[in-house]
Amino acid sequence: MKQLLPLLIIIILASLAAVVLVGTIFYVRPDLLGMAPPAVPADSAAVAHVRPDSLVGPRLTPGLLAEESAGAAESPSVGSKDSLMSVLTAALMRSDSLSERLRTVMDSTRAVTAATDSVRGVQRASMAKVLEVMEPVSAARILADFPDGDVKLIMLAIKKKQAAKILAALQPDRAARIMR
Repeated sequence: MKQLLPLLIIIILASLAAVVLVGTIFYVRPDLLGMAPPAVPADSAAVAHVRPDSLVGPRLTPGLLAEESAGAAESPSVGSKDSLMSVLTAALMRSDSLSERLRTVMDSTRAVTAATDSVRGVQRASMAKVLEVMEPVSAARILADFPDGDVKLIMLAIKKKQAAKILAALQPDRAARIMR
């Protein structure tokens, strides 16, 4: 799980960056959504001849249609900005929710890891006591199947004289690797 944690963080941050990038692109270029801003008339006399419903372009959500029917005659670029902002706000809320869940998982993972390390430490200490009273050759045979890191931690918990005898009974190349 410790190895997946950085990967999960990178994935969440990359997806958040992608959402922000796409939102920014559509905010800056609403025509990419198929919503071109209305043509601006050259003079004020032309404004009187433009019907208000001709300013209305395609809508993204039913909420914007309701605003239009309520008499809000605003340009589609403003509506698209509001809609886009609501989409971005929803994406940020989901991102915050995911971040909170990730924090919760990370905290529980840390707690489990700490408990596991504590249990392993107790096991190593009790094994070190057992190996300390054994004959060095027998202890070396038992430790032959253990990973080097575990043997090193056990050797650090054993009295120095007994640890030296056990290391001497191990294969020389393995003893050298353990002592590094």
